[in-house]
Amino acid sequence: MMKVFRYRASIGSTTQALNAQKILSRAHIPSEVIKINSGHRSGGCIYGIEFSYEQYSNVKTLLEKSSVRVQEFIKVVPENNKGE
Repeated sequence: MMKVFRYRASIGSTTQALNAQKILSRAHIPSEVIKINSGHRSGGCIYGIEFSYEQYSNVKTLLEKSSVRVQEFIKVVPENNKGE
């Protein structure tokens, strides 16, 4: 079975993640706003967007041009594909 990877862009607040999603939507790139559980340092939750791995370069370019600050990009392997 082929592994299907996705990417997550860790962004910050819900508002910033929703803004990033709107930018991608205008470019016809589907994405989903998600809660990322890494708020240990900041004392709060961090939100981001998840999107198809095929769109990584496009997403990175669009968000940079739109001055959306991405803390990090994370490659995600779906649970049903781990260990294969």
